[in-house]
Amino acid sequence: MIAQGILQHQPTGQERKYSVHVLSLDALEELQTMQKEVEQHVEDSSTLQPLSEEEFTTILTGGGLLIGVYVRETLAAFRALWYPGHHIENLGRDVGLPEAEWEKVVHQEISCVLPEYRGNRLQKSMGVWIMDAFHAANHGRTHLFCTVHPENPGSLKDKFSQGMVIAAIKEKYAGMLRYIFYRPVSSPVMWDVSTIVTVQQKDYDEQKSLIENGYVGVQWQPSTLVFAKKQ
Repeated sequence: MIAQGILQHQPTGQERKYSVHVLSLDALEELQTMQKEVEQHVEDSSTLQPLSEEEFTTILTGGGLLIGVYVRETLAAFRALWYPGHHIENLGRDVGLPEAEWEKVVHQEISCVLPEYRGNRLQKSMGVWIMDAFHAANHGRTHLFCTVHPENPGSLKDKFSQGMVIAAIKEKYAGMLRYIFYRPVSSPVMWDVSTIVTVQQKDYDEQKSLIENGYVGVQWQPSTLVFAKKQ
């Protein structure tokens, strides 16, 4: 067990104990079942990139790390990391990371929370728990990446809170637009506060232009994003 505490069950307002664990292949079926339930309650399905059975299996058998939050015997939430190596989906390729560094890349993958346990800041808490477990594993990986749908403010705020920045804007997953977030594993990306520029959230052409000129996305605000030059 890596954490425990109290969650509020939203439909009833009851407080319930939870525990957090690193999961193994034994959890595959309940992970798939829970992911399907979460998919059914997502307003815009394009904001969620679910894991396939093959991807779950890869992560659960040493190709990554996956934690689960249990309330009683029920899986209430989970979050995954993936070690892509030289896989074609390695996000290091999208930002020009040298091939020699690809084996040092880790991806933050999907976060899922059952509807009845939303509002407990679980996505943010799981981000802390899984990275603590990741650091404890002594893995030697130094580059942290993830993708986020441009219209998913919860995930945008989650990534910025971890010291990640928007390093690229690309079409991924069969043509769906995604922000590619990055940070070194050991430290946040540093940026020059004197160069801050505010851009409309849907002005992707301007955002791409800024990135091409050495800027990174550093903060989400309602309807806008803040960019600054990387130091």
